[in-house]
Formats: sequence, structure tokens, C-alpha cells
Amino acid sequence: DASILASQLGFDVGKGVTKKTNYLVKGQQDLAKLNGKDMSSKEEKALSLIKKGQDIVVISEDDFFYMIGA
Repeated sequence: DASILASQLGFDVGKGVTKKTNYLVKGQQDLAKLNGKDMSSKEEKALSLIKKGQDIVVISEDDFFYMIGA
């Protein structure tokens, strides 16, 4: 739902995390799909890029909806 709404509001929504990523909206994690890890591969990639100096903000879905006034 967040990605659809973001697209409608003019955000450029990608399928993955890249050097062009500014925000990662972190939804509720299904632990069964994480294969024993505590975060998604997208979040891992975002944190890796942040450590290298990339300006990426990781926010929850709730924070995203608040940010856009939904």
C-alpha cells in the first residue's frame, strides 16, 4: 500500500535499494521469510550504503503515512 501511495504522490519507487535511494520504508517483517535473519536484504543493503556515506533515511510505514499526512 505504501509503494502505491508513494507513486501516486510523485515518489520514484524502486524495486530495490540503490545509490539513488533516499528513503527506505520498512514494513512489518514476516520472520518466516527472513530465513533466520533479523532484517530484510533491502534493509541490509540500505545500512551498508549508509555506512559508506549514502544519505538514506529508513522509516517505518507508520512514519511514512504520518509524513505524507495519510
